[in-house]
Amino acid sequence: LPLATEALSPFAMDYLGDLISWTAIGARTTESQVHREMVSGLPMPTGFKNGTDGSIGVAINAMKSAAHPHHRFGVGSTGAPAMITTEGNPDTHLVLRGGRGITNYDEESIREAVNALSCAGVSASVMVDCSHDNAQKQSARQLEIAREVMA
Repeated sequence: LPLATEALSPFAMDYLGDLISWTAIGARTTESQVHREMVSGLPMPTGFKNGTDGSIGVAINAMKSAAHPHHRFGVGSTGAPAMITTEGNPDTHLVLRGGRGITNYDEESIREAVNALSCAGVSASVMVDCSHDNAQKQSARQLEIAREVMA
């Protein structure tokens, strides 16, 4: 059974990493070096959400950081605190969530994001979050947005 989550706690992911198939790093934690280091050791694809202001630069920087090895404090295989060495996670992507009342799920926004990702030398894979600012915090709009993105 594939499970997905938004990884808020790096320590929780040390325990749950083998149960989760996909994870996201939220708009507020995409800037966190602790979360970038955590992602560098995760065994699953991970999406970095754009910043709360709608910009994608912080997510691009996070993708670059997570692709490289790190040393971080975490929970080892015995459940005890440990210094963990990561290998880097090549399976990251951008999650467009909009920001500050601005949507970014339209064709032009996605094209611009793909171009910026390619120019930055990271994966040009993009996922659209049909909630958050993209739906202007109106859950009833999510299906409409999904249909528009898939069209």
